[in-house]
Amino acid sequence: MESASIKNKRLFIILIIIIIIIIIIIIIIIIVVVVVVVVVIVIIIIIIIIIIIIIIIIIIIIIIILLILLLLIIIIGLPVHDLLNLNCL
Repeated sequence: MESASIKNKRLFIILIIIIIIIIIIIIIIIIVVVVVVVVVIVIIIIIIIIIIIIIIIIIIIIIIILLILLLLIIIIGLPVHDLLNLNCL
């Protein structure tokens, strides 16, 4: 009976160790998945912010060019239809 009890204790200890290892592996997998998801979300947000900044810069450049053209029209005093007519150049 004693040897059977010792075997049962060993099996129980081995089972507990296996369960602990499985729990640790599951926790590590969950942590890795969460980290990967967070990194991907951060990268997507950074890309979206960069695209928005580029679009804003392009819009600002277009507005500045249009303002410079308007200023030139005012300074030179040419009517708009003369500037649109390419033959006057």
